Amino acid sequence: MHTSAEQDSNMLWKIADQFRAWVVRDLVALGEEERAQFRGDFLFYIDSQPSFLVVVTPQTVSSGRLTVSGGHAEVTFDLGSPLRMDEATLLGLLNEGAVRVKVSTDANTLRRLLGGTLKAKIAYLNGLVKIAGDLPCFMRLVAVLKGRGVGPLQATEPAASTLLAPRPSH
Repeated sequence: MHTSAEQDSNMLWKIADQFRAWVVRDLVALGEEERAQFRGDFLFYIDSQPSFLVVVTPQTVSSGRLTVSGGHAEVTFDLGSPLRMDEATLLGLLNEGAVRVKVSTDANTLRRLLGGTLKAKIAYLNGLVKIAGDLPCFMRLVAVLKGRGVGPLQATEPAASTLLAPRPSH
């Protein structure tokens, strides 16, 4: 039997993975020349934990979930092009900040952003989303994705609607 917290986490990941799949699909659809301007690693932290990575090159786009425990790091690239990244390279990205953009937020803010109850600009201006690295590149990427129709997800299940609703603060 799953606890409520586990169910919330699983549903949040399901929603985040749907959004991640949408972003990867639209990046793949860009031409190589346009995609080249976004070359680099985009690292996403949720609740202070490295959660997923998007790697963009002119030729490919790959995305995977991150697992970090006991000083070991692993990424499972499950969207876009297959990619292998050794642990040393991944630890370098995490520890040395060698990524092009690092985006950090908490689960509640992510829920609200994906559900459309919070605008990204407001979240950024209020410090609910922190962006480190190449901010102009990230803003151009967001503009391109919005122009292609990437936006808040519509909940398709009642449980998803509940999870997309803002959570009370503890």
